[in-house]
Amino acid sequence: MFNIYYKVSDHYQVKDIVISYFKEQRVTIINILHKISSKISLTTDIWISTINYKAFLRITIYYIDHQWKFHQFLLDIVFFNMCHIGVNIANEINRVLVEFNLLNKTLALTTNNKLAMLVCGQVLANSLLTELDNQSFYHYRCTAYVLNLAAHHGLEVIEKEIANMHTLISKIKVLTRLYDKLRNLCAVHKLDYLKPELDIEMR
Repeated sequence: MFNIYYKVSDHYQVKDIVISYFKEQRVTIINILHKISSKISLTTDIWISTINYKAFLRITIYYIDHQWKFHQFLLDIVFFNMCHIGVNIANEINRVLVEFNLLNKTLALTTNNKLAMLVCGQVLANSLLTELDNQSFYHYRCTAYVLNLAAHHGLEVIEKEIANMHTLISKIKVLTRLYDKLRNLCAVHKLDYLKPELDIEMR
């Protein structure tokens, strides 16, 4: 039920509340991470907003605490307004690690197979080696990403057949009578009817 006496905060107040809560949680996270004695692992990627086309660097942390409990959470999202080259990505990750006092606890970084990320891993490894004599740091390429590349490469063999299937499904999706014919055909052959869907290409 609508309460006429309730005053809705304007967007400036909401923004201030969100930023204030964010800063409080950031301090809490820094204090928690300061107490852990284990090494940590990171994953990172750059994604671009489809609304305003701004780029953001996502950094996720993984570690096991002293009670052997696994933890993972988003450590930071950095607005990335510079060129997407490996050195710049590595510098931003290094800055975040320093801010959270994790530089000497970082064991590994997992990224996709893009050239910029491969350079980032090498730059970060050299930086840790120089600053902390950390020879145990490793950069890993995401297995799922590599398998996805292999699958895409394999699908090129049947590229023509896939294109024909896309055309067929596109026609079925816009014509109700074709939906009905497909459903009846499945019933005749005693097959489960599955609603036709087009695949969405994702990295």
